[in-house]
Amino acid sequence: MRYGSLDLAVTAEMRIGRSGVLLEQLPLVTYVAPFEAPWSFDYVSPQIEPLLGFAAEDWVSEPDFWLGRVAADDRELFLATCAAVRSAGEPVTVEYRLIAHDGREVWVRDVATRATAEDGSVTVQGFLADITREKELELALARERAQTDAFFRDSSVGMAITDADGRFVRVNEALARMNGVSAEEHVGRHLRDLAPAAAVGVEPLLEEVWRTGEPVLLRELTVEDGHGESVSSLVSYFPVDAAGVKRFGGIVIDVTDRKRAEQAKREAIDALRESEEQFRAIFDSALDAMVIVADEGRYVDVNPAACELFGRTRDELLSLSPEELSSVLGSELAVWQEFLEHGTAAGATTVVRRDGMHREVEFTATANVLPGRHLSILRDVTVRRQLETALWQAQKLESVGALAGGIAHDFNNMLTAIRGYSQLLLARLSPGTVERGHAEEIERAADRAAKLTSQLLAFGRRQVLQPRPLDLNTLVTDLSPMLLRILGPEVVLEVDSAGDLREVRADPSQMEQVILNIVANASEAMLIGGRIAIGTRNVDIEHDVEASDGATARELAGGPYVELAISDSGQGMETETLEHVFEPFFTTKEVGLGDGLGLSTAYGIVKQSGGTIVAESRFGSGATFRIFLPALV
Repeated sequence: MRYGSLDLAVTAEMRIGRSGVLLEQLPLVTYVAPFEAPWSFDYVSPQIEPLLGFAAEDWVSEPDFWLGRVAADDRELFLATCAAVRSAGEPVTVEYRLIAHDGREVWVRDVATRATAEDGSVTVQGFLADITREKELELALARERAQTDAFFRDSSVGMAITDADGRFVRVNEALARMNGVSAEEHVGRHLRDLAPAAAVGVEPLLEEVWRTGEPVLLRELTVEDGHGESVSSLVSYFPVDAAGVKRFGGIVIDVTDRKRAEQAKREAIDALRESEEQFRAIFDSALDAMVIVADEGRYVDVNPAACELFGRTRDELLSLSPEELSSVLGSELAVWQEFLEHGTAAGATTVVRRDGMHREVEFTATANVLPGRHLSILRDVTVRRQLETALWQAQKLESVGALAGGIAHDFNNMLTAIRGYSQLLLARLSPGTVERGHAEEIERAADRAAKLTSQLLAFGRRQVLQPRPLDLNTLVTDLSPMLLRILGPEVVLEVDSAGDLREVRADPSQMEQVILNIVANASEAMLIGGRIAIGTRNVDIEHDVEASDGATARELAGGPYVELAISDSGQGMETETLEHVFEPFFTTKEVGLGDGLGLSTAYGIVKQSGGTIVAESRFGSGATFRIFLPALV
């Protein structure tokens, strides 16, 4: 029996008789129409009233009532479909808009078929399903795709997508200009065929990504163009898996002008040897750390920016021995000797401040700016690298979220039909029969799948939220008894609520789900009991960046926020696990239906509420999940 054609026994009884009870139980609007005028009704189920606001009697009493409610732009399609129903032996499906009683346009999917009764009479029978939300989501997705295409097309940064063999699938105009070949000529070809000089430096990066599966971010390359000039670029290349097709994304940023400016800066420093006063003004006011080093590796002068970078006074830095400086800089004295032999050096290292904080720096060094004196310039890139990592992670989660949300949306549509089939079967099967048991299993499976799609929709930020002003302290207090029951007596729950906590705007039930998911995840990380702490506090992002994860704070717009932190004393997570913790279906446990969606669901809810969530952990030292939500002001 096919649900779309409503045939067999249900079809034969669809004339408004004893089958009316069955039809009225369907989660759809069912109808029977005369064969010669399929736009009028002999019967329509009561479900039409909550859908469009007109009573079922309105549709039956007036022959042209249905046709009159079809949107003007869709009537030609509707009438053509009616003609197709009369001539076709198979069900006909059409989507069009009906005008509701309050003037709304309601999108419906109409499935109709020709049916012959036992007495030989012919009717048109079918059902209407409300697909308005589906159409709205399709429109929103189309807008998002258009925005993405515009960003790709109009960006001043070179962008490309290649297939698994390195052939271009798509490039933007910026990259086409860099390579001197039109965007159309790139498609289906390798870089070596289009820009051989650039390929010499780029292809080793591509091979590295293909071999390891790990992204290469902001790798600096310098090549010769066709006119003998050096061109410098920052190149990123990373895997992009979409719809099961392996792709790679590339980003190229032309930094030739910046490199030339840096070279000019170095040349200007050699020229400043004749003017100590001018050199001193530049040295002391520079935003980058600058140090003058003697041949033996001891600092003989430092600027204020260097003192800030190292977290030490000028006298403290000048008193450090070469061995002590080597420890502070995370490098060996042999590197210094190699620099003196070559005359220049550039690279990256780690500075260990007095307070134990590590700062990532990039440096350039020039030997003998004065006889026996060597200049090193250090730039703190800690924040930049945090942002690069955070951006890459956010982009990955955005892509996965869009894919998961789209799949869940389509799967939800399929579940509508599955549930309809199961309910139709249950209405016709007697209790206690084997067949009814099978139909009940179908319905239960559909319910479990619906829960899974709901979680995926939450991760993809397609869930309908009902936000309102919310006090997180009250929410946590009210939820604590339930949390204690979940955790059991072997786990201690501690709550530290900040006084005068600002309100946020969020959906209370969804925020409860976020807390429950994180706490449940934390309890599973504690093999023999332990402690879970939940705390709240007010945070001003522009003034309190160091109070929490810096990259996370900078991900948000400046202003007042409320932080909800959930910490556990469990076994913690390794770096690799931490990088994937919010991805759907990622789990370190045995996988079952819905496993691996708890934290991804929490991520989607928080993001859809205008906030962000970050996980902090070290293996063996527990984990902390920090949630930042905009405060109501």
